[in-house]
Amino acid sequence: MAVGVASAQPRPASPYNTISTAPEYSSMAADSLDGPPQTLPVSRPQYTPRFQRMQQQPTQYQQVIPVQGPIEGEPVPVPNGHTIPQSIPQSIPQPLPQSVPQGTPGPFVQEMMPNAACNTCQPCQPRCVPCGPPGHVWFRGEFLYWSTNGFNIPPLVTRSPDGTPREQAGVIGTPGTTVIYGNQNVNSDLRPGFRGTAGFWLDECHRIGVEGSFFFLQDSSDDFIANSNGTPIFSRPFQNATRGFVNDAQLVAFRGLGASDAELVTFPGVLSGGVTVHSESELLGGNLNAIHNLCCDCNSRIDLLYGYRFLRLNESLNIREDLLVTQIGGPVPQGTVIVVQDGFKTTNEFHGALVGLSGEWWNGKVFFGARGAIAFGQTQSTTTITGQTTITTPGGVPVVSQNGLLAQRTNIGTYDTDRFAVVPEVGVRLGTQVTDHLRVYAGYDVMYWSSVMRPGDQIDTVVNTTQIAPGTLVGPARPMFQNQVTDLWLQGLTVGFEVRY
Repeated sequence: MAVGVASAQPRPASPYNTISTAPEYSSMAADSLDGPPQTLPVSRPQYTPRFQRMQQQPTQYQQVIPVQGPIEGEPVPVPNGHTIPQSIPQSIPQPLPQSVPQGTPGPFVQEMMPNAACNTCQPCQPRCVPCGPPGHVWFRGEFLYWSTNGFNIPPLVTRSPDGTPREQAGVIGTPGTTVIYGNQNVNSDLRPGFRGTAGFWLDECHRIGVEGSFFFLQDSSDDFIANSNGTPIFSRPFQNATRGFVNDAQLVAFRGLGASDAELVTFPGVLSGGVTVHSESELLGGNLNAIHNLCCDCNSRIDLLYGYRFLRLNESLNIREDLLVTQIGGPVPQGTVIVVQDGFKTTNEFHGALVGLSGEWWNGKVFFGARGAIAFGQTQSTTTITGQTTITTPGGVPVVSQNGLLAQRTNIGTYDTDRFAVVPEVGVRLGTQVTDHLRVYAGYDVMYWSSVMRPGDQIDTVVNTTQIAPGTLVGPARPMFQNQVTDLWLQGLTVGFEVRY
């Protein structure tokens, strides 16, 4: 639409009308053009009486008259055969709508609905394309290379130099005796594992979702074997609660030298054979949690996590002696086979509520993620202690008794305990968006689990030897269940991929 102005003062002849003199009609839009308007005269019928009165009494009228032509750029006829050009539209820069974000948007933002602010923490508008990686459903597969802090074990096997007197062989503190296994941490090596995660959004704007994950580590084991036909000398150290001998079957192995004592495994002319120590550790866990978005903009999002966490830790320590009596004329017939076994096993299960935060920041195709959470709950621990000694004389029937060396009737059994525990965790990852549906990344994770029971901590090295079969307990009831609590640390590298649809 163009706008014309009728002026009260007479002007020279209009350049747009060669027939008669008329007031000059000026278009404000046309005046803004660089060059003069080009028009062609168009004959018109006699002007209406109203406009004639305006011409006859110009001093009494000053009116803005809208005029409009049928075609853009075509001259517009006016009364008395005069013409004025229709205004030619001119582009006028307009301010950007407030709904359009200033600056370069992130790689995952394609459009925003009105009133949606990209660079502030605003709720997602209906039908918007939310920030974050595309896809309504996702799956992550992660290859783990983690380690744990292992568990401690007391001295279990000692070695004495050749020529050591039988009364001193294997006893800790005597000259030349060294601990060759035990008094150390086991099952703390790096081991591979896998973690799988799946989730999906419950709403169109990707503000509320559900995610579940499960992980496991490959079983870790540690083995020690010491065999000898008598030389070198191997023994199993302990603290003797009675300072006395036991019975004829074990007289060949025990010495009463006070608190520090040892059970012979091999000794020249007395015993041959060996001792084996085997330990295992198995760990797995998972969680199921809701995702609630707290803040989302062009280059980042922060989510609240809340749900359930589960962990299970199974560990065991087994000690076995295979002995052959080589002594002639001793209290036990030559050729007698003695097998002594001690077993300590712990199972820990954690069930608790999880709460945490998860954030992700991206720049182009590169992204960085961080996660921190803590779970509060209960650890259910079960400790099982077993022991067995089998004595088989030449040509005789095996005689089995339910006791070993460190596992006796005073501590053999199953013990259940429940304790409050916390499981905090943190993790970071750095990766790249390969395609709209695929991402790859690497990261590092740390997790802590309080109030767990480990098998090495449940070993009581004080033994009342009077109860060794077929003896009867006299004196202090040792060894006993230790009921010791410690913690578990996990940490390691993570390499993974994420698929979204």
